[in-house]
Parts: sequence; structure tokens; C-alpha cells
Amino acid sequence: MRRMLLGEMVLDHQRAFRGILTLVFMLLVVSNGWYVYSRSLSLSDQYAHRAVAGLRQHFEKISGLIDTIQAEAVRELQWGEPSSDVDGQLSALRNVPGTDYFSLDRLPPQLSHQQIGNLTGLVLPGKPDPARQREIAVALGLAPMMTAAYRNLDEHGVAWVYYVSRQQFIYLYPFTPAADFHYSAGTPLGVFWRMVLPEVNPEGRRIMTPVYIDQAGKGAMLTI
Repeated sequence: MRRMLLGEMVLDHQRAFRGILTLVFMLLVVSNGWYVYSRSLSLSDQYAHRAVAGLRQHFEKISGLIDTIQAEAVRELQWGEPSSDVDGQLSALRNVPGTDYFSLDRLPPQLSHQQIGNLTGLVLPGKPDPARQREIAVALGLAPMMTAAYRNLDEHGVAWVYYVSRQQFIYLYPFTPAADFHYSAGTPLGVFWRMVLPEVNPEGRRIMTPVYIDQAGKGAMLTI
């Protein structure tokens, strides 16, 4: 039997030692990689939970403001008397020359479009309908509440607060000139309108539209 020299033994031990070191290093790399991966999953999960909770709170806040405005609108339409505070705005409504719509592009001097949006609607033949005039007055009376709601929600990416009616008009805040957007025959074709019609939603449930392209030019959005 050949004797193993001391140098050969040292070399063999060095090879084994290097092999063990390599294995340990690989295990450490795998372990560290798994820790980083697990940590990333944990952080992603925490972020997702926070994002979902934030969205839930955001939509609950929007729903609360909608409920308040809706309750006031119903009360005014059923029981209230038209407020004299909106008389100046009603008298400022003007038919836009060469078109089939009217607008509130110009307000009385004491008012500002920072507080009041725009109200546009189709010019209908015949004498003004009292029911329509009353609802227009109610919508204008809701303007302070709608302005406050928008300012409360603007930082969360809310583009518009609006009141749209079967009486063929829309109140829109913040103000946008009628030349840029106004109520038209195409307005009721929007998904935000079709989904809430009584024949489609007889129970009046709160709905959220799918994403659609805004008729007023602010891109992709959804409506609650």
C-alpha cells in the first residue's frame, strides 16, 4: 500500500475544507436570498393591505359626502322652497348664441367661479317648465356643498363633482367653460348616466362605473 505523504494529506484536507466553505457559502447565499424574497413578499403584502384599507376609507368618505348631498337634494325637491340666494345665478343663465344650449359662463359680480361651477343644459322649445326651473334652482342651491365636497376630496384625485338631471342639464364643479364642455344630446349616453337609470337600477343602489373616457376631457376615470 502506498504511503500518503504529509503534503498530499494537507492538500486533500484543503480540498475538503474548500468544498465545505463553498457549500456553506452557497447555503448562506440561498438563505439570504430566501430571506430577502420572504421579506419582499411580507412588505408587498403589508403595502397591499394598507392600499386596500386606504381605498376603502377613501370610497367610504366619498359615499358619505354623496349621501349628504343627495339627502339635501331630495329634501329640497320634495319639501323645500326655492332659495332666493340663487336668484342671481338663475338670472345669469344665458342661451349661447348659435347653439342649442344655455350656460352659466358669466356670474353676477359678487360671485366667483372659484365657488360656483357651471350649469349648462339644452334649450327646449316653448315656455320654461316650472319643474325644470325648480330643479335647476335646487342644483344651484347645492353648489356650496358640492364645492366643499370637491375641496375635501381633490387631493385624492377626484376630478369632478356634478349633478346631472333627466331635465337635460348638468351642474359641474370645478368650473369649465361651456365651450369646452356642456350638456348635449350625447351626455345621457355616458355609462355614468345609463347605469343609474330607474329601469336599470330600480332600487337606487350606489354604483361604481367601469373606467371610461371623460366627456369633459379629463381622460380615463370612473364615477360613484
